[in-house]
Amino acid sequence: MKVSHKISPQPKDTSHLIASDPDVLNFDSFITFLSHERNFSPHTVIAYKESLSQLRHYLRQYQLCDSWEQVSTDHLRQWMIELQHAHEKSTLHARVSAIRSFFRHLQIHHYLDINPCLGLLLPRKAKTLPKFLSETQIDSLIQQPLRLLSSSQLNPFIAHRDALLLELFYSTGTRISEVSSLSWSQIHPQERWIKIHGKGSKERICPMGQRAIDALSQWQYFLSSRGFYPNYQDMPVTYVFFGLHTPHKPLSDRHIQQRLKFYLAQAGLPHDLSLHKIRHSYATHLLNRGADLRTVQELLGHENLSTTQIYTHVDAAHMKKTYDRAHPRS
Repeated sequence: MKVSHKISPQPKDTSHLIASDPDVLNFDSFITFLSHERNFSPHTVIAYKESLSQLRHYLRQYQLCDSWEQVSTDHLRQWMIELQHAHEKSTLHARVSAIRSFFRHLQIHHYLDINPCLGLLLPRKAKTLPKFLSETQIDSLIQQPLRLLSSSQLNPFIAHRDALLLELFYSTGTRISEVSSLSWSQIHPQERWIKIHGKGSKERICPMGQRAIDALSQWQYFLSSRGFYPNYQDMPVTYVFFGLHTPHKPLSDRHIQQRLKFYLAQAGLPHDLSLHKIRHSYATHLLNRGADLRTVQELLGHENLSTTQIYTHVDAAHMKKTYDRAHPRS
């Protein structure tokens, strides 16, 4: 359903800010709730704060109300119309999801009698199939660090580290935030699995493939030969992935993404692919080779099966292509 277009009120003098009482518009308690009780990731908390700040700015700019208690469904609809002009539907949905959580929190804790989000309808979000790489493309991507090492185009430290990094992403289907902070204590090579601290501080076990085990052994051997592992200058190395000059600090998500962009270019693959696309590839390839949906759900750490079901569409598309190619009357 599409939100009907409505002319937003013109901005008025913003010198008078709504709510002189800091408790009225202060949402620090909600942010604390997200961080400590819901165990949301820092990235998600930041996104929620941005959504709330944007709504608060809108209410102040147009002087629509003096407190959160006075926010109406119409106010939120007008705000959504403004968002539609500048953002994609996916962004609109994310913003409204944050606002719904906030007002639900206020109602549960008796700061509100009526939740203005209850009558709020969102435009239908277009369903898009997740992009993924073929098995051949994955192989080409993962081979890049050691290929560059063999031709002396890459520092051995970086090559062995990044070889394991890419193998681990594809072998376990983990998120970037789950791998960037991975510690040695989470890895159990003899049992061939790693323990992942996922969203909401939920733990899960992810099996490791033989190639990832081999890459791990090479990384450990390299670090030991250089005095990095298990100790470096009489201090234990905690994190599996770190910089050459920062052995006691994990790689940032941004740095890992930059390394991926480099290897995508080396492999001649689209530069706009993200590490999350490797996660999509992991799930799709498992389903294509016969894994059941429930198992893939557990491996990905999805709370709801509906989140995993998007991959059944990918699998169905793969089966249709196979049918069209193989059936004599297709």
